[in-house]
Amino acid sequence: MIILLGFYWGYQVRKADSIRTIIENCPFDDDNHDARYDLVIGTSERGTSHDIITEFPRFRHALIVFGGLQGLEKAIEREDGRITAEQIFHYYINTCPQQGSRTIRTEEAILITLSCLRDKLLTAAII
Repeated sequence: MIILLGFYWGYQVRKADSIRTIIENCPFDDDNHDARYDLVIGTSERGTSHDIITEFPRFRHALIVFGGLQGLEKAIEREDGRITAEQIFHYYINTCPQQGSRTIRTEEAILITLSCLRDKLLTAAII
């Protein structure tokens, strides 16, 4: 764990019953701001390559959502078959294009994704 200027530059893991629950139940309580995620990123091999994204908009709280073995598409389909990933997430990205394997384990996907997005997230974060 690295603590810099009183901020923890790591991640927290939460399990939720639905995609909607993940996004709507922001655990942060900001005194002068609405407690919500300003930046919601979904990850999938069907998403846009992370290389195409040059920068993220400014944000206070970011959320990166990883799917299970069948991907986020299956979770979204189970929740509401009329909604697409592009409607739920601000960005729907692939952090491992040309992965060459059918699946990537979640613990590997977390490290890959944070590594790919680190500079863009740090640049856009409101501290």
